[in-house]
Amino acid sequence: MKKTIFILGIVSVNIMLFGALLKVLHLKGAAILLMISILLFCFVFLPLALISSYKSQNEKIYKWLYIVTFIVFSFDITGALFKILHWPGAWVFLAIGVPLPFVLFLPVYLYQTHKNKDKSVLNSLGIMFGLTFLAIFSTLLALNVSATVIDSFVVNSVNNENSAKVYQEISKKYTDNDIVKQKADELCAFIDELKKEVLISTDNILSTNYNPLNTVNRGGTDITIFSTKKEGEQSKIDILKRMISQYAEVISKSEKAKLELKQLSNTLFDVSNKEIPNNKEEISKWENREFPSVNLVIVLDVLSKVQSNVRFVEVEYLSSL
Repeated sequence: MKKTIFILGIVSVNIMLFGALLKVLHLKGAAILLMISILLFCFVFLPLALISSYKSQNEKIYKWLYIVTFIVFSFDITGALFKILHWPGAWVFLAIGVPLPFVLFLPVYLYQTHKNKDKSVLNSLGIMFGLTFLAIFSTLLALNVSATVIDSFVVNSVNNENSAKVYQEISKKYTDNDIVKQKADELCAFIDELKKEVLISTDNILSTNYNPLNTVNRGGTDITIFSTKKEGEQSKIDILKRMISQYAEVISKSEKAKLELKQLSNTLFDVSNKEIPNNKEEISKWENREFPSVNLVIVLDVLSKVQSNVRFVEVEYLSSL
């Protein structure tokens, strides 16, 4: 029996490590391997190992400690699995599972072992460090964005980049040096500069022709490069919002623009802060709505989407003249 348990433990841990490696490298099969290994570890190896350990004792003590150990480990690791695979209810697992080692396991452990003189202070400290590692590991693993989600944003970014280029080429056919065309060029040029800053900040090699598929580092990037500002200066995100607002205002005030285009422009380029429904005291800022994550590809996708919308409205406006 013990031999089988050891084999199950080694197999499940190795599959889990291999799945984590595939996950880090964004290779296919990572989700399947992680799911198999975590389910095998939590619901096969862990209960068998705890039962075997309990039965091997001369005195059957610490029963509740074994039960709590199974609950805490299985809850935390399963919660991380739910988050990685984007299954419903992941937030419940995380909200309960992360503090669970400290509010459930630790009190039970200290209560049941405080009278045992064989349990030293160093042993208790080891347990605490182990619990801390488990909580941190669960949190970091749960926050990891799956390759499927990242790739979907990359595809969207590529499509937006291609659309913006197509619309820009169409706009070049119009010789009319209209204010809308000038504002569109200025706004898109500013966004290109923002993209360069983002790519440089994440150590990506910047080529002449930017392509989202060529981004080497798809991890998180610090979006504070937008909000950071020197004394007396506007932040990059404030400048971006101001330029978007000015572009929409030019469209809405133009006598040449059709009513439908003005309404579309007001919808696409609404950078105003809004009250959160059911909570009038809370305000939702435009930058928080548009940039829900600081992940590199998500930031680039949002910037590319703005460019695509700007060029689309520009072409629709010029074609109606």
